[in-house]
Parts: sequence; C-alpha cells; structure tokens
Amino acid sequence: MRKIKITKDKVFYWFENRSIIYLISLLFAFFFINHYLYVFDIKLHSEKAEMFLQNDVRSAVENMESSLLTIAAIFIGIYVTVFTLLGSIKVDSVFAFLNEKTFKRLIIFIRNAFIASFVYLLLIMGLEVVYSDDEIIPLRYILLNMLIVIYMFLTALRLGIILYISFDKDLDDLHSNIRKHRQKRREVKELQLRVEKFLDDFEREKQQEKNNHISEVIRNREEEKQQKKDDEKSFE
Repeated sequence: MRKIKITKDKVFYWFENRSIIYLISLLFAFFFINHYLYVFDIKLHSEKAEMFLQNDVRSAVENMESSLLTIAAIFIGIYVTVFTLLGSIKVDSVFAFLNEKTFKRLIIFIRNAFIASFVYLLLIMGLEVVYSDDEIIPLRYILLNMLIVIYMFLTALRLGIILYISFDKDLDDLHSNIRKHRQKRREVKELQLRVEKFLDDFEREKQQEKNNHISEVIRNREEEKQQKKDDEKSFE
C-alpha cells in the first residue's frame, strides 16, 4: 500500500509540475514542424492545422487582443497582491499553517504564472511597435502568442487547483490548528493577566506591610514619648 501511495504521489507530482511544460512543448513542436512541412510541400503535413494557425489563431489574436491584455493585467495584479500577502503573513493567517513544501510550491507556481502574464504583455507591446498590421506578423510570433496565452491560462488554472487541493486536503487540520493556536493565545493572555494580578497583589501586600511597619514605628514612638511624660510627672 505504501509503494502504491508513493507511486501515486510521484505521478501526481509529475503531472502537477511537468504537464503544462510538456503540453506547450508538444504543441510548439507539432505546429512548428507542420508549418515547415507545409512550406516545403511535404505530404506529412496537416493542412487543417496550418490553416487553423494562419487563419483562426491569427484572427483570434487580432480580435481578442484587448481582452487578453486586460486579463493578463488582471492576473499580474492578482499575483502581485498574493506575493504581497505572502510576504506579510501573520501568525494566525491561513497561509501560516501550510507546510514548507506546499508553501514553496505555491511560490513557484505564482512566480511562473506572473512571468507568463508579464511576457505576454511585453510580446504584444513589441508586436504593436514593430508591425503596424496584424496580417503581416510572422507566423512564428502568432504561434508564440498562442502558446503564451495557453500557458498563461493553464498556470492560473493550476494555481487555483493547487490552492483548492491544499486547503481542502488540510481543511480539518487547518481549522484545528487555528483553534489550538487561538486557544493557546487565550491561555497565554490569561496567564499574563494572572501574573500581573499576582504582582499587583504582591506589591499591594508589600506596601501594606510597609505601611503597617511605619504605623507601628510611629505608634511605638508615641508610646515612648507618652511613657516619658508619665515618668516625668511621676518623678515630680
């Protein structure tokens, strides 16, 4: 059973960390090779795939450019906000109860998703500067654009899934840890209050003893004075 569990963990780890890269690499290799097979009129090429890239993808890039730019900018804002939150985690924050492995993995996924969105913005701005018309953009840049958009959405999806799985898997322990932490804080606070009360009582008792001692000294002196007066009267 343990071997099966280890195997499942390895498969899930591979799928989680490598699947997107492999998918993007396969798509790039397929469309890139197919394009040059089409250019040199080699029968192994797929004309549908080539037309899809030249017509459908190019048209989608042109028509959805503003929407994709907005989405990329929103993603960047979200990732920067998450980075800021992770950089200022409080002790009672939900993220503080994530284990080290999950936390590092989360940081890597956020970094990759942020880079993908930022690279897309740079690519679009570069193409806008260099090419005045989308129709003259070389096909390699159209392919690169498509792959970056796919990677951008897949990394965002992966990040959401990982967050959901991580929190869902440790949800019971998470709430339990939060309750224990809050209970411990209450106990520490109560202990501090008890210590403060004890110190106040101790100081009050010490002050009372000091006052009693002073009163006793004063009373003794008064008694001594009175005794002397009585003695003097008796002597007379």
